[in-house]
Amino acid sequence: MLAVGLYQEFSGWKGYLVWVALILINAAFNLSCAIWIMQAFFSSVPREVDEAALMDGLGRIQTLFKISLPLVWLGIVTAVVFVFINTWNEYAAAFVLVQKAELQPLTVAMPRFLGLYVREWQFMFTT
Repeated sequence: MLAVGLYQEFSGWKGYLVWVALILINAAFNLSCAIWIMQAFFSSVPREVDEAALMDGLGRIQTLFKISLPLVWLGIVTAVVFVFINTWNEYAAAFVLVQKAELQPLTVAMPRFLGLYVREWQFMFTT
């Protein structure tokens, strides 16, 4: 049902605009997971650290970039890894939306190298 809706929404997008559609779809699907992970890491930073930075004369943006983000760097890496894996495993949207073989992402194009009796391993490992 989701594939039908996505196809109806983005069927008019041709060429490289299909990649923009895939980026929007993957961003929408993975945003909640990334926000959930980052919220957990930001809540682990004590409020007093931010208050001390504000009392030392840093603004809100400077506190974010100089104090908070370095403290939650592992959370950023974790969120990026989870989003990358989820995006890599998103097969259905790319299979439905990208019809041209030269625009298909690697996850969709790989099965073309699998035959009934023959596996073209040299092509699979070069792509």
